[in-house]
Amino acid sequence: MAAGTVRMAMRRALALRAGTTLVIGVSGGVDSLVLLHAAIALRDSLHLTVIAATLDHGLRADVGAADAAYVEQIAHAWGVLCVRGALDAARYREGLGVEAAARAARYDFLADAARQHQASVVAVGHHADDQAETVLAHLVRGAGLIGLASMRAESSMPGHADVRLLRPLLDVRRADIESYAQAHVLVPREDASNADITYTRNRIRHVMLPLLASFNTQIVPALVRLADNAAVESDFIESALDGVLDTGIAQFAETRVTIERRALCALAPALARRLIVRAAAHLAPSDDSGITVTHERVLAAVEQARDGDNGAMLDMGHGLHLHITHTRIIMQK
Repeated sequence: MAAGTVRMAMRRALALRAGTTLVIGVSGGVDSLVLLHAAIALRDSLHLTVIAATLDHGLRADVGAADAAYVEQIAHAWGVLCVRGALDAARYREGLGVEAAARAARYDFLADAARQHQASVVAVGHHADDQAETVLAHLVRGAGLIGLASMRAESSMPGHADVRLLRPLLDVRRADIESYAQAHVLVPREDASNADITYTRNRIRHVMLPLLASFNTQIVPALVRLADNAAVESDFIESALDGVLDTGIAQFAETRVTIERRALCALAPALARRLIVRAAAHLAPSDDSGITVTHERVLAAVEQARDGDNGAMLDMGHGLHLHITHTRIIMQK
């Protein structure tokens, strides 16, 4: 039954991608190995070209290289091409922590692999338990609706709008994935760092989630539902904001966004706040929660728009500043 859950989820996610080239991000762990195996099982019926891509982040000495070599070996044994890369993620992007830098490096590598092989789609092995952990990670950081929406089953690749990112197993529990691996005698590589609770994600997995499960044994499905509800409602607000912007109340330029002050003040609070968020995201990159500016700064910006004096200034963070005039709100970097 668990193996069937994985197969159904994969077929549902990939049915609309029939006839395309699909790059699969594979670390060698059970999640990505099952993803690759299940995609290959659908290769002929959906006329897919499947390519494995594996990256050694340079964070675990020879172990990372051995994992990448193992993935390459498995891919060749299963009859698929493997794209292999290596880098030093700890020094990959200035100003990011190790976890965030490794994630950014991985997405950049997968996007490059997709372009190299004329693929517009990359699939990764995130599952329901990952989604629950992500919701909690964003929650403890103070994220709002955008952050609580967490991972999407399909989205654009972070930092690479031309590449689609699929998460076919996002509604599948980790236990079902592990059962699939056992049923097909898959032998994943074990990453010892997954037990290191100095990493935020591991602390959430090994400490916070078990504690919450003592209050609600169905905490993972509950958090997944929260993410789904947040995503649906966030998308509705975005759609409503698009309609507002069609009226011309804001002009988006490369280094500034100009908003009509009276029009902003007339908006419902959810739309006024989201317009400030949209303006900031246009001018500066967001963090892993999809947030460029903090909730407190968004509220301060809306308050200044309503009550601020002509010439008032507000530091929005990320090198952004808000300038209030009699008739306009100007955000610029």
